[in-house]
Amino acid sequence: MAERVFILGTLTKPEDLKANLGSYETIGSALAQDCRDSTYANWGHDLLQHNASELDRLRTRVRPILF
Repeated sequence: MAERVFILGTLTKPEDLKANLGSYETIGSALAQDCRDSTYANWGHDLLQHNASELDRLRTRVRPILF
């Protein structure tokens, strides 16, 4: 069961990320596009880059289903 759980988040407060990248909807869309395109343009942000190993695991399992 644990292999189907993914923990992703900001390094500090989400509001800090919002101040840098825009609305939560904009951020979510940009992060989803990164997943679809296999890029790290937004996931590489200082407040998100700590998610790299979890993101790789998520992409392996979820990307074929969603994209």
